Amino acid sequence: MGRPKLVLPWGGTTVLGQVISNLRGAGLDQILVVTGGARLLVETEVALHAGRCVYNPDHASQGMLGSVQCGLRMIPSICPAALIVLGDQPQVQPATIRRICGPGLSQNCLVVPSSGGRWGHPWLLGRAYWHEVLALHSPQTLRDFLHRQRKAVTTLVFDDENILADLDTMEDYLRFRPG
Repeated sequence: MGRPKLVLPWGGTTVLGQVISNLRGAGLDQILVVTGGARLLVETEVALHAGRCVYNPDHASQGMLGSVQCGLRMIPSICPAALIVLGDQPQVQPATIRRICGPGLSQNCLVVPSSGGRWGHPWLLGRAYWHEVLALHSPQTLRDFLHRQRKAVTTLVFDDENILADLDTMEDYLRFRPG
């Protein structure tokens, strides 16, 4: 995009600010953001929204898998599950997040939203699966993990393509950006 997308304007806040606001609107209060590129800008934005950060020094080489692993390692042992959220999906609404978290926050949950037959984000990962995710190594991906665990996945069907769409290009940003 030519600039850090998580701090681009979004309504009265930023892309990441809206994601955090949507999480809070869904009733989630323990928010951990894994930072990588544009670290200082992103950490400043997270501080404005009373979130916590952890830095993934290998973000460039490990991508999303490494960031998820970095985040999982920082979650207190009393947490039964983690909601894996993309920082560039500000259009995912609190009601969607509540529904994903609704089937039960347990160690054994594995909940993935779907639209049009395709899995999207965010997804809920019970602690019972963390060891398997933490053991993945490139070129394996989180999708590989989900496909291996397909029978354990609770798929929630949404008539909402927002769970599939993130902001990868300036065209995406301009298409989804509010008014």
